[in-house]
Amino acid sequence: METLIDKISVVEQEAAERISQAQKQGKQSLQDLLSSEEQLLKEVRERADGRAKQIIQERVRQAKGDLNLLKQEQEKSVAMAHEAATKNRQHAVASAIQLFEKDFLS
Repeated sequence: METLIDKISVVEQEAAERISQAQKQGKQSLQDLLSSEEQLLKEVRERADGRAKQIIQERVRQAKGDLNLLKQEQEKSVAMAHEAATKNRQHAVASAIQLFEKDFLS
């Protein structure tokens, strides 16, 4: 025959075991959450790094395109200036000779 104290003792042991098991499960759940959080952060960082690299590549490509356009415009401007100078060379030489003759030979 079990006494009341024996029954309480059994109940206390069962309660202690349940509490211990609940603590273990709680710790495991926390570890799982922390692990999944770390994995999620890692994935987010990797995606952010990848997107940042894409943005940089896009901006570099765009800057190179803009630079090429500027270079083409510069080459056109230089060609136009050279062409204008070539066309006006005879007139400029003639004007210079006239001024020289007028100022120094007259």
